Amino acid sequence: MNLLPYSKTIYLTTLFLVTAFIWWQLYSAQFLFYDENYRVLISAFFWSVLATIILVILWFNTRALIKQNALAAVLFLLLNSPVTVLLALFYYNDLFGPLKY
Repeated sequence: MNLLPYSKTIYLTTLFLVTAFIWWQLYSAQFLFYDENYRVLISAFFWSVLATIILVILWFNTRALIKQNALAAVLFLLLNSPVTVLLALFYYNDLFGPLKY
């Protein structure tokens, strides 16, 4: 079975789900206690790094797919780059409220 016609849909859905997962982790950390919330925040950062690395690997392997969906890739990198997640962690109280201690 040839998945090429579905590759754009799979790619866009995966980008959306990874974005939602990372930001859901950032948001849900405020409801957890001390050790658990920092574990979730660190996990969100590492998922962000992993997603960025995978997107770079995809760039070298299937450049045409990313070029066809350049806006989605740029939005994904703006929302989920490790720098963005670090800034969200730095300004966490302003974005989501205080963490439990």
